[in-house]
Amino acid sequence: MTPERVANTPDMVARFVALFEAHPVPELITNLQTKVDQILIDGRAYPLTINDRAQRGNCYICNPVSAYIDYAIDETRHFRSHPALLLAIRALVHACAPIVRASGIDHQVQINN
Repeated sequence: MTPERVANTPDMVARFVALFEAHPVPELITNLQTKVDQILIDGRAYPLTINDRAQRGNCYICNPVSAYIDYAIDETRHFRSHPALLLAIRALVHACAPIVRASGIDHQVQINN
């Protein structure tokens, strides 16, 4: 068995969660709206981020729509020297956006995020 890199002891995770309870999340991470909690599994504690789909424009780490749509659109800047390809990729991403948003993928809980 290999040594673990993170202990995730209940005390450490409780202190981490307490930090987010003591301060509004945007004071700690300006582009993030999430609720931080914890879960205990087999005696090990894990932090949770609980995300609400109504929080648009949230940080891509906690918001799949931001990761898959907004970030993808931003990355198209690398295709400026190929205008036709740039427009095609942007059109494809924009066409997928309503489906991704309608899926409710942003209404989720992430463990150990």
